[in-house]
Formats: sequence, structure tokens, C-alpha cells
Amino acid sequence: MTIGCLIYSVIVGGINAFPNKRLIDYRYRDQIIDILPNVLLSLAMGICLYFIGLLPLNTIIQLFLQIVFGFLFYFGAAWIMGFETLRYICNTIKELIKKK
Repeated sequence: MTIGCLIYSVIVGGINAFPNKRLIDYRYRDQIIDILPNVLLSLAMGICLYFIGLLPLNTIIQLFLQIVFGFLFYFGAAWIMGFETLRYICNTIKELIKKK
């Protein structure tokens, strides 16, 4: 099932990337390069969470630790690495809070 989802995602990604190439000259390779840091960070987070799942703990405690650690790991690393999307999200949240 996972392999099928991966194949599906690659095919759909290619189909969705085609208009970008034609309309705004945004090549598929450039799109891959743009998302690669996020993919690698997600992979690193997934590996860490996998090892938390191997700990001999109650399932609920494992899930809680995985959620908290996953959130802190991903957003902490994204902040340290200076991901533009994270800065955009933080700025948007700050603006929404100021409007209230």
C-alpha cells in the first residue's frame, strides 16, 4: 500500500508539475530542489520517531512522546535552518493575533 501511494504521488506530482513548466517555466527539477529540504527534514524526523516507537512504553505514552518530539524536532530544525515557509507561517500567525 505504501509503495502504491509513493508511485501515485510521483505520477500526480509529474502531472501537476507539467503546467508549471509550460506556464511559468518552473521546471520539475527546480520544484524537487525546492521541496527537498522539507522532505529530508521529514525523513529525519520520521527516523527519530520510529526509534521512539521501539521504546518499551505504553502505546499512549509512545504516541504522546512521538507527537511532542516530532513537533519540536521538525519546527526546531526548520527554525534553525531558516525555512522561509516557517517564517511566513509565524508572521501570519502574529498578524492574525494583532488583528484580534
